[in-house]
Amino acid sequence: MGRPRVYDTPHFCLHTYVRKGHTYVEAYRNEWDAEKKRSRIAQRKYVGALDTETGRVRLGKKYLSENPQYEGKILYYEDKQLVERTPEEVQEELNQRVPSPLNDIVSYGASAACWLVAQQSGMLEDLKETFGAEIGSDLLRLAIYQYLDGGSMDCFEQWASQHWLPKARIFSGRRISEMLSEITHQDITSYLKLRNQRCVEHFNSVKTQAEKLKKTGPRFRYLALDSTALSTYSVTISNAAYGYAKQNPELRQVNFTLGVDYLNGDVCYAYESEGEGSITDKSVYPHLMMDLHHNGYNLQDTVIVTDRGYQSIYNIQRLLDIEINYVCGVPLTEESVRQLFEKYKSSLSNPAFLNGRLKVAARTTEELWAKATDFGPLRLSTSLHLYKYPELAALQAISLHQKVEEVLEKKNSGEKVHPADWSRVKNYIVENRQKVWVKNIKGLEEFLTRAGCFAIRTNCIKNPFECLAVYKQRQIVETAFRQMKVLNGNNRLRCTERTYVGKLLLFVIAQSLRMRMLYTVKENEQKLDLDLPGDSLDKAMAMLKGIMAVRPPSKSVWAGRPISKKARDILELLGINNKFPRNLKD
Repeated sequence: MGRPRVYDTPHFCLHTYVRKGHTYVEAYRNEWDAEKKRSRIAQRKYVGALDTETGRVRLGKKYLSENPQYEGKILYYEDKQLVERTPEEVQEELNQRVPSPLNDIVSYGASAACWLVAQQSGMLEDLKETFGAEIGSDLLRLAIYQYLDGGSMDCFEQWASQHWLPKARIFSGRRISEMLSEITHQDITSYLKLRNQRCVEHFNSVKTQAEKLKKTGPRFRYLALDSTALSTYSVTISNAAYGYAKQNPELRQVNFTLGVDYLNGDVCYAYESEGEGSITDKSVYPHLMMDLHHNGYNLQDTVIVTDRGYQSIYNIQRLLDIEINYVCGVPLTEESVRQLFEKYKSSLSNPAFLNGRLKVAARTTEELWAKATDFGPLRLSTSLHLYKYPELAALQAISLHQKVEEVLEKKNSGEKVHPADWSRVKNYIVENRQKVWVKNIKGLEEFLTRAGCFAIRTNCIKNPFECLAVYKQRQIVETAFRQMKVLNGNNRLRCTERTYVGKLLLFVIAQSLRMRMLYTVKENEQKLDLDLPGDSLDKAMAMLKGIMAVRPPSKSVWAGRPISKKARDILELLGINNKFPRNLKD
């Protein structure tokens, strides 16, 4: 088959319009309106009638007289152009055309990008290994829909007909419910163990590469854990219970924990807590460690990073017993820690202990623990890092003094004090013998000792400033939760007992996809000297959604329309520009 000849229409663009049930092709020319500062159509020309079944255009007499080069030609309308082809060529192409649930005009930029990233990261392969080739692919389709659109699963059928994905499949809300109802907690664990193994392999490859280049590579792989509560309207989910909620306390909650890898942002661990109402982090922590241990997660060279909500003496002992490395924030309510801050307050005010770049002073003290073994207790030495932020301490002290003086003025004048204000300052004011309210100097001095202070326990990082830098990066799991609940539409679980486990899996896959794309972009921005539009992945995805593909009536494939330079830059940042399809098949 020869290459079809494409005819240009100088200074004119082509489009179609429908009138009285018939479709026509029209040529138009734009010009700039200097007064209104916008483009407007300056001239229109009727081209001819379009046969929507074959794509053939029958030119009008006037247009033929003005364009004699078209005389005797058989022309087809393809991608806003007039193309010369023979009926035999068209018929041969149409014979290859198969029925498809896709529309003739589809958006494919964002959906294809998500699919390629899932392939590139091994996500699709792991889903197929866990759930089988067909179900694994379908789960990825649903997760991409959840990420890009975040709508009800009942709308997937309409969305899938408008967005291209390989081997297009459309299924109803009922079929989706049946699919999700077959997913169990063990299925999620099996899938995430594969993801965790890939994270371990990625860490080892980065470490090996650094050694080859004689550079300082990562010593440990860090896994950030955090928990949240997902509210639900359902009354059928047995694990949902009432508890403390900042919003909609009338709704029941499902307690959910995520583990996010530092190096690539991948979600490689998830755990649903069973219990009544809101469960504290410290009470769920032993269950998390037992779950990781019993399910055989590969935690070689891995450090578990948690905030101070998980800290307790029992939890630290448990981590040492099962030989897991940890970095854990410590609440200042612990009496031994408060005593240490009092003991080392002069050191924390000494410039010799200050790191100017981090704007924090640090002092490390050794803690001795015992691990039970078959041969008796084994003594272990761990680190307790104490920190003090001078600037934060000054701001906290000034804020407290202002509030104390405000409350003193109200108390001594007989005015009513707001309960929140009284709760904040009650330990820092006293009533003297003359029945006058004054500052409690001793209480204020104790506050100043702890102001701007923070503590971290660890059994693997001796340098306090290195440990603090690692702890600060645990913000990655906070970001993952915010994106999952707000941006991915998972702030409420709208499902039943049968399907909620499957729905949780979809949100985990969608979140993994988002985080992998974000980390890939951040990594490539420096290498390629390119910037993400508006420094926003959501804006980039919105731009990719504008990449369209059209299947003319005379062809069997969807032809991608030209891709803008900005969109190509986004594909480069995602590392998929060379693999991005230009012509699409169902």
